[in-house]
Amino acid sequence: EGTYKASVTKLNKSDGSEAWKKEFSSNSYMEAESIAIDSQDNIYIAGEFEETVSFGNTSLQGGEGGDVFVAKLDKSNGDVLWVKDFDSQNNDEDNVEVEGIAVDDMSNTYVTGYYNGKSMSVGNFMLYDEGGEGGEGLGNAFITKFDDKGIVKWAQNIGGQNYESISDIAVNDDKIYLAGQFFKEATFKDKTLSADSYNRFLLKLEKEKPEISLKADSTTITEGGSNKITYTFTRKGEIKSELIVKFSVTGSATFNQDFTLTNALNFDGKSGEVKFKAGEETATVTLDIIDDTDVEEDETLGLELAMGSGYMLSATEVKTNITITKDEKDIIIGSGNDDDDDDDDDDDDDDDTEFTLTSKAKQTFKFKSKFKSGKSSVKFSFKSKSINQFKEIAVVTVDDDEGTIDGLSSDDEGYLEAALNRSKSIFSLLGNTPNGFGDLDIEKVLEFSSETRFRFLSVKEGTLQGVKQGKVNKSQVTISSTDFLQVTESEKNSFDLDFEGVKIKMKFDAKAKKAIGSGLQEIIEVIDLRGSEFTGKQAVKCSVNREAAYNNFVGFYKVIGEDGGMDTDGDGTADVFVGDENYTQIAVQNRITGIDLSVENQSSAEFSGEFEAGAIIVPFLIVDGNAESFEDVFFPFLGANSDGVDHVMMLGDNCFGFEDMKGGGDRDYNDFTVKIDFNVTSIVST
Repeated sequence: EGTYKASVTKLNKSDGSEAWKKEFSSNSYMEAESIAIDSQDNIYIAGEFEETVSFGNTSLQGGEGGDVFVAKLDKSNGDVLWVKDFDSQNNDEDNVEVEGIAVDDMSNTYVTGYYNGKSMSVGNFMLYDEGGEGGEGLGNAFITKFDDKGIVKWAQNIGGQNYESISDIAVNDDKIYLAGQFFKEATFKDKTLSADSYNRFLLKLEKEKPEISLKADSTTITEGGSNKITYTFTRKGEIKSELIVKFSVTGSATFNQDFTLTNALNFDGKSGEVKFKAGEETATVTLDIIDDTDVEEDETLGLELAMGSGYMLSATEVKTNITITKDEKDIIIGSGNDDDDDDDDDDDDDDDTEFTLTSKAKQTFKFKSKFKSGKSSVKFSFKSKSINQFKEIAVVTVDDDEGTIDGLSSDDEGYLEAALNRSKSIFSLLGNTPNGFGDLDIEKVLEFSSETRFRFLSVKEGTLQGVKQGKVNKSQVTISSTDFLQVTESEKNSFDLDFEGVKIKMKFDAKAKKAIGSGLQEIIEVIDLRGSEFTGKQAVKCSVNREAAYNNFVGFYKVIGEDGGMDTDGDGTADVFVGDENYTQIAVQNRITGIDLSVENQSSAEFSGEFEAGAIIVPFLIVDGNAESFEDVFFPFLGANSDGVDHVMMLGDNCFGFEDMKGGGDRDYNDFTVKIDFNVTSIVST
């Protein structure tokens, strides 16, 4: 019992006298293990602690088994610039230990160590025990990288299944060198080392892959105009070599009918590539709109980065959505699937629609509608679950009855990445639901073109975006097959699904419409009211549930684009951006009045208010505070969160789940839930 301390002392170069000294304390145990200095003379320290450790005004919470801290100190006075910790997933039994720290010329920090137990989290990244020999649950060596702001860029296991540890690390000219020990066998990419018992290794890691991001210079374009939209692909890191980057396209717009793409390679309407020339940081693709005289609704087009070889994806800027505004007059809002043009006298809408299970082995469905143009709707309704874990369910469009994608079968290398690039989220399910939260109310409507084939995938204790960005292990993804998905046709064009303990009803419903405001919710947790569903102000009901010790607060604010930019002076352009120092303060100050949500723990409540059309409505969570007094505020935009972690998830149409612990906590997204219901009969004119 007592207080444990670690200290850092800087000595003057001239005479060795003390320039400054900083002490950091723990109520249980702490030890500083490693130290490094960057090119600007800032200091980095790493070590272990138990229970609670304090660095200035920041406190970290660890388990009895021990966690790791990494801190950056200011060269002039030793003040803490940032501090992070590593979380074992069972704080009372598992522990994480640090073995080395190094800093490169760009002030990126590399930390090595090992963890005991089944898993470890570093920021948004999850690492998992790979099993093997050398001691039960012992010695999973790892390396992780932080940028100069303390944001985790990547994390990975080192060595394979058996015991391994890393004793030292060095960084020189963008190359990383590791020294360590392994038991009997260690595998590094395609090289395997063997020994009778324990032996040592020296490892040089591959050069880090460049990071790719994507932006568009506009989010709307009008058919018939001469303007174009330019997509700019940017790579950070190594640019000396030529690089091919993949992308996919979704939305209601049709290639060579509504639009063309200039400078895109091998584009087939669904996927394509862009080439970076050697030495260039950017590459561009131009969107051109094809004018026609047809009377039709506005079209949408989403362009998203896809995984490939030789690069990694940005944590945030991976997809853009464009609205193509039609210039024809007197447009009739509607689609062919509301007309009953068969020969009978009823109004069934679906007599000629075929919705079938075409391959039992691959669990592939085919949707064939009598409406050859346009789209028809399929409604997914949650029924029940027998699991107690967070899970996201998605559909994956495929090319044939056997479920192939771009010539790849499900057993081929690269199929999972191709499936993730074609995936579209249905909804996410909580493992532990708060009192009063209605899982049975969760529904999702997706639109499919005729002749579409699709299958399913799920992500256990993680998200699609997390997998795509390398922050969630691919082993957490399951693709539908007879081993994991049971299908029963309950009636014509309707199926009951049991996907790894989650039961869902899937039904063709010609009259079903996508929920108001849900247009962007497959990629970001917001409510998009820029469409034509209504004008003026819209009455809403907010149903709130809480499963957390913190007295949390949820509010909403308006942004004008999918990147989270706010227009504070009313000129129609963004002037406050995600990442700005004052972003949090301005978002809270400019929140929508009359919708301040809070509730007692283990309780539920309902609130009413109004949202105004023409903007994107964004939720935010204030942790253990309110709009007048707060420290931690979390947004759907990762760049606005102090820890760079995702704290908001879509549980269904217009239904949000929040995680309130800094660093991601237990990632159950049930600490606070908000479901928004639009009262379509109560429109307030302005």
